[in-house]
Amino acid sequence: MKRLKVALVGVGGYGRTHVACASQLSLSGQVELVAFVEPRENVAEAGALTAQGVKRYKDYRELFTKETDLDLVSIASPIHTHVPIATEAFSRGVHVFLEKPPAVRIQDLRKLMELATKNQCLCLVGFHDVIRKEILELKRRLLRGDIGKVQFVRMYALWRRTQTYYSRASWAGRLFVNGDYVLDGPLNNSCAHLLNLGAFLSGKSLYEFARPLSVQAELYRAAPVIEGEDTSCLRAIMDSGVEVCIHVTQAATRSHPRFVRIVGENGCAEYQDGDGVVFPQGRIDPNPQEKPTCMLLTALVHYLQSGEGTLYMTLQNSEGFLLMSNGAYESSGMIRRIPAEEISERADEDGLGWSVRNLEEMMKHAALSGRLLSEVGVSWAEPSESFCLSNYGHFPTRWQSTCQEAEEKMTRLLEK
Repeated sequence: MKRLKVALVGVGGYGRTHVACASQLSLSGQVELVAFVEPRENVAEAGALTAQGVKRYKDYRELFTKETDLDLVSIASPIHTHVPIATEAFSRGVHVFLEKPPAVRIQDLRKLMELATKNQCLCLVGFHDVIRKEILELKRRLLRGDIGKVQFVRMYALWRRTQTYYSRASWAGRLFVNGDYVLDGPLNNSCAHLLNLGAFLSGKSLYEFARPLSVQAELYRAAPVIEGEDTSCLRAIMDSGVEVCIHVTQAATRSHPRFVRIVGENGCAEYQDGDGVVFPQGRIDPNPQEKPTCMLLTALVHYLQSGEGTLYMTLQNSEGFLLMSNGAYESSGMIRRIPAEEISERADEDGLGWSVRNLEEMMKHAALSGRLLSEVGVSWAEPSESFCLSNYGHFPTRWQSTCQEAEEKMTRLLEK
């Protein structure tokens, strides 16, 4: 089989995982790691790659100009750069492995889809949950009818993130960077896997992802150092007839494993990180040795070399996620600040953090009952309107004025 020529864009942060995966494929002889892009200094992986003879570039445009025979590029750069880099790759006929989220706006995702198709390029997105053994087996059993027809998918992720997390990059916690959308928060970044997983589990066939017909959501902020949200809840009605309810936060007192409950006509199935899947008929244990990001990249390399295998997470598969994310912002209309008297500030080994009083209990209760925070009597929560996604193709619509106000405010702060 042909040894694919591969480049990496972004080798720090989560890019380290891409480096490890590509290096493993290089050692096995499946790919030749020819170049990488990393503009930042003092990134350990950059030094190690250079020492191995891999060419370094500071800008992705220079990479594509000088490396004209690339087969595949693996992109783990900041969120707002995903679309321009993938666009450049597709325009040159280069296949792409793209870290999540693939895009911030639905119209940008669809433009990438069109360009990839036009230039006969393949692209997989790093929503790696869908390749996990226990998740695939869970989907098979749901389709087999083990709990009857699926009616509801209810999920939560309750995490603690501190100043260290928000200061890790200039785009962290931002809505915009230099006029480009980032929307860095749990819905679009840290907990985006849950939105994608909700679309996957409510799909009508094994590799089908459902898409939302409508979304109702509430977005809140506890941390004073960000402009985006850190606490969100949404309820989506999917085109498969399943109702998906998701609660996510980065303002918990401590981090908890993600939890998913699927409710069918004849029972429930539950999934929790590290604990596998529990059905009325038994359980599916996780495989702690799995490296799902590497499994996705390996699947793409194998398909490009042989034309065989399954492409688990294409750009098209990502539409359900992005419609839920865009719809959540549109429905909420704005990000509301949680009152200061509800927030505790605490420093620990991870840095200074902010948590909301009784938040874990409130979000668990609301998520598992399929309701939003404003619907379970949370004093500071404010109701929103359901947002219809029929024929939706452009973000933002009703959220536009709020975005502009936030950008103007951040610009003034930066000027000071």
